[in-house]
Amino acid sequence: MARFDLMLLRHTRDAARRQLPEKASVPSYSVHLDAARSLAALAVFIGHGTFVFLGTTIHEQVNSKLNRPATAVASYNPAAHTHLGHQAVIIFFILSGYLVGGGALRAMRQGVWSTKAYLLQRCTRLWVVLIPSLLLTVLLNLAASHWLHQPAHIYSNLSTFGHVGTWISMQPHPGAYIFAGNLFFLQGILVPVINSNAPLWSLSYEFWYYLMFPLLLVGLMSSSSLIHRAGAIVVLVTMLLACGAEISLYFLIWIMGVLVYCIPVKIPPTHVHWIAPLSCALFAVFNLYAVVFPYNLVASDFTTGVLFSITLWLLLHFRQPARDSLYRDLSKGLSAMSYTLYTVHYPVIMFVGAWLGSKSIHPHFSVQAVGILLAVYAVTFLLAWLFYRCFEANTGRVRRFLAVRIGV
Repeated sequence: MARFDLMLLRHTRDAARRQLPEKASVPSYSVHLDAARSLAALAVFIGHGTFVFLGTTIHEQVNSKLNRPATAVASYNPAAHTHLGHQAVIIFFILSGYLVGGGALRAMRQGVWSTKAYLLQRCTRLWVVLIPSLLLTVLLNLAASHWLHQPAHIYSNLSTFGHVGTWISMQPHPGAYIFAGNLFFLQGILVPVINSNAPLWSLSYEFWYYLMFPLLLVGLMSSSSLIHRAGAIVVLVTMLLACGAEISLYFLIWIMGVLVYCIPVKIPPTHVHWIAPLSCALFAVFNLYAVVFPYNLVASDFTTGVLFSITLWLLLHFRQPARDSLYRDLSKGLSAMSYTLYTVHYPVIMFVGAWLGSKSIHPHFSVQAVGILLAVYAVTFLLAWLFYRCFEANTGRVRRFLAVRIGV
């Protein structure tokens, strides 16, 4: 009897194990893409900290070492805006085109496209993080204007750091009009970027690309009726004209990510294992060169886009399961909170810099400057992680909650 009970227990346990979902293996290329997103987010984060607390960019540091006046940089605005943080945004655009655009293309090809589901995914992805980030920005701006004894002089430098053509509000009280414009991704189009959160300039680009690309697909697909194709093209052209030349031009960089999705992976593993690292090294060297010796910003951005697209395509060849490692854990962890870090870090860094006052600004590297900067990085990153746990980590829950109520 005891033996029978033991056999029954083993059978029940084995049956339960078979019913449990197997742990899905993560391909190596997915981990590499997470690493690229993580490094891009860290580049933006670190670059903005050095700008605020060292009062300079890498380009100006190098030129000062070469006894060339740093003021010459400011006279050439496009070059002055070439920095690692800006280059990292181009990486975000390519990855977004690959993931979002590629997913939309796949859904339309398979006949499972749902406009309602697509908009729900994109809007929850953006707003779950953006809304609390905007509220944090407003609160910090109000605190800076009311509680700091000295004028927040650091905020006056906002217009010197961002994308070329970025329109940034310098008002400590942004007002409902500017807040609503940033909430609905009209910054740089109808309203300025909200004060002390200059990185939000890229969100208007992303949002309108999310809308433009499905329209482009409908306009090009022969399976759509002529009326639908013509209507999609008309709406697309209207969007491009309304968004302006900057956003329209950079849509081509976003499309590069879609093209990477469409190109099949055909390089033999024995070759790609040495070609991919070489491509990564070339991409890194070019971006360092573009930062130290900047040239035309648009040409630099498109070159960055092409080089990273090639690198991304090569990384897609690594399809074997990724091993459990610190690299995998750090890549996935930092990638998961990259959007939160991007939208939260700058207003926190600006506020802390204004709170510490002019004594916190050091034009050259020193032990004191590095110590202050590392402390600011630690506080800002911790706050971003808390925001991630409260908001971005719950995006799936918010999406499922809304999906039930709108019938997706």
